[in-house]
Amino acid sequence: MKIAHIITRLDKGGSSENLIDLCNKFYDEGFEVRLLYGGDTVREFKFGNCYLKELKRSISVKNDFKSFLKILKIMIEEKPDIIHTHTSKAGIVGRWASFIYKLFCNRKVKIIHTPHGHIFYGYFGFIKTKFFIFLEILTSFITDRFIALTDNEKKESIEFGVGSDKKWVVIPSGVDYTVNLSGEDKRKEFNIKPDEIVIGSVARLEPVKGIEYFVRSYKYLRDILKIKGIKFNFCYLIVGDGSEFDYLKKISEEDGISNNIIFAGWRADVYDLINIMDIYVQPSMNEGMGRTLVIAELLSKPVVASSVCGLKDLVIDGYNGYLAESKNSLEIAMKLYNLISDKEKIKIFGENSFEFINRESDGFKYYSFER
Repeated sequence: MKIAHIITRLDKGGSSENLIDLCNKFYDEGFEVRLLYGGDTVREFKFGNCYLKELKRSISVKNDFKSFLKILKIMIEEKPDIIHTHTSKAGIVGRWASFIYKLFCNRKVKIIHTPHGHIFYGYFGFIKTKFFIFLEILTSFITDRFIALTDNEKKESIEFGVGSDKKWVVIPSGVDYTVNLSGEDKRKEFNIKPDEIVIGSVARLEPVKGIEYFVRSYKYLRDILKIKGIKFNFCYLIVGDGSEFDYLKKISEEDGISNNIIFAGWRADVYDLINIMDIYVQPSMNEGMGRTLVIAELLSKPVVASSVCGLKDLVIDGYNGYLAESKNSLEIAMKLYNLISDKEKIKIFGENSFEFINRESDGFKYYSFER
């Protein structure tokens, strides 16, 4: 069986990692795999792949039409049995090219789409969002199957009119439950004091990830503790890179808190860095699932997360963490205060995170090919 995967770009985010893992595993199982991808970086893999330089995240009638024609040409040449598109842009262009291929060349081909989190809020302005919703609804009629990462992603997609219940199946992103910590003292690397509480997040530093609201919550949390007469040493640790890196550092400087926020940049030792965090924060404005949040729970970390999309499936409010309103720095600070003012709660919520994610392990571990 030949499977063709199409994705807009291969960045350092969860959707790319998820897809590469999936392609590797299907290849190892003996499937013929083809990966078509766009973006700005050419990469090499052990399975068949093709870089489409015209396939970009931004809208361009010229480039999008070129991508459509190239994908159609490759489908005709490769003759896949399954075409699986990933993310929004590749999902729209790829599915319509696949539909033409299906219509004229192979009526038996199945078209599958995994959004990796919808774009119905948190990404664009009102008009652009409405336009994309219209395109998603229209394209849903030529899609044989949708894969959601969480129950809530499926639920919200159907509520917006994208596909019917019978077309959707929930298969979470596979996360490696094997924890290999280096044993190195990462706190020492960042000059974190022994008694200092570390509150952190790992993310692509892009607007939709909401890290700006996390950064701005520091002042609120500091002021709340001051009003309550509670003295705590705490710092923020932000791991990741992206278009907002310099902007976020500038915010911390303007707010006079640059000495209290560590910007670690992109790191390969994510498990080690999450392990030194006492509390994990996921302030996204939209999130299909959140692989690093799963890792944080696997490492027994209490969580404060935005009450959006798939995050609501991973955080049980008042059990393994707290849900906060999206884009609300004050509420993030208040939820963090509820945790750091009670160290026993940090311990209990952390244990609950570990228990919860292991209870759900059949869903979040690496893909089951039977599914």
